[in-house]
Amino acid sequence: MSPRAVGMGEAGVASYDDVLGSMSLNPAGLGPHSRPETAFTYNRWFEDISLQQMAYAHPSLRWGTAALSVQRFSVSPIAGYDDSGAPAGGVEAGGTAVGGAYARRLGASAGDRRLGTFLGAGGMFVRQVLAGAVGSAFLFDAGVLQILTLGPGHFSAGASARSLGPGLRYDAVTDPSPTVYRFGMGYSLPVFQNALTAVYDIRRPSD
Repeated sequence: MSPRAVGMGEAGVASYDDVLGSMSLNPAGLGPHSRPETAFTYNRWFEDISLQQMAYAHPSLRWGTAALSVQRFSVSPIAGYDDSGAPAGGVEAGGTAVGGAYARRLGASAGDRRLGTFLGAGGMFVRQVLAGAVGSAFLFDAGVLQILTLGPGHFSAGASARSLGPGLRYDAVTDPSPTVYRFGMGYSLPVFQNALTAVYDIRRPSD
């Protein structure tokens, strides 16, 4: 995920100008982008858990903004044991997700392209491995974002549905999709040529 979104408690469905945050929270946030952006994250966590992500967003004044993302999650092999307690080798766990998203503003492109109503959608293919069992699924995202001028700053409101789909199937068992619904608001105020942003999110996981 976006370091900014993580630092703000995973709130930011109404934020924009952050390709990783938009790919993680609301694909409509890609719409106001005015320049190409590439982002990389590398997270080495406890117990040899690692998470890497690479994303690229390319805006077009005429066609909107398209983005691609690749994520890799891995865990060092875990010691396995059989029913009698005897060592049974290592247990592998990890996953890969490859996805894309697209967003554009409704209406004409004249004026400030950061303002208006934006719609976004995306999808990703997820493949996970756990102890030799492979699960895979196509998951889909959708979102909307409204940005308008309010006083000296910008007010925004957004909503999104993340990871919609039939679920991840492992052999004969299907796990439900990790769907999350979000609604939020934000206000961005220029302070010393930088943006001071406050956001508030309501989040509802489907499970």
